[in-house]
Amino acid sequence: MQSRQHKHSGGAICAPLLLITLVGCSSNPGPPGVTRIVFDGQSQTLNGPIICAGQPDGKLVILATDSGNNTVRVLLRRAHQLVVEKVGLRTPGATGYTDDSGEMWATKVDNAYQINGWMPPNAGETTRHQFEIETTCR
Repeated sequence: MQSRQHKHSGGAICAPLLLITLVGCSSNPGPPGVTRIVFDGQSQTLNGPIICAGQPDGKLVILATDSGNNTVRVLLRRAHQLVVEKVGLRTPGATGYTDDSGEMWATKVDNAYQINGWMPPNAGETTRHQFEIETTCR
């Protein structure tokens, strides 16, 4: 019984360490790459570091940025299939967040990921947004 409690408390320690690791990555950016975003039919590209961080629970966080404050964040669960858990975008003309896995899907070929789905309308909007993200983890 004590070993179970020990294993459980170890997981609680890993979460803060992961946060520290991801925060530390911002000062040590990942390799440069290209992330393509299509948001409501409008295409744009982020040219900059792409950080792909595996989490202790097997999930994958993808963070793509450029020289501005433009970001794409994706949380994927890697099980028998890819499950998109969360997506957040902050670029000119494309801002939104969703954690509705039923409205998103992903494919992976080699190290290239394509994430598609729908985001709910932002405050003051009435229609949801269709998005597509293409990026590569090295």
